[in-house]
Amino acid sequence: MARLTSLQNASGTPRKLGLGRGEFTLPEAFDHMNAVEIKGMFERGD
Repeated sequence: MARLTSLQNASGTPRKLGLGRGEFTLPEAFDHMNAVEIKGMFERGD
């Protein structure tokens, strides 16, 4: 059994969005990468 709760923000101020912008890149085909292997994991239980 687990109890899921939100984390309390220690500083009390909202977190600023976009701090990692420009730090990471994703391949163009990220949504389709390894699609055959992933499908096999679900269908065959590999």
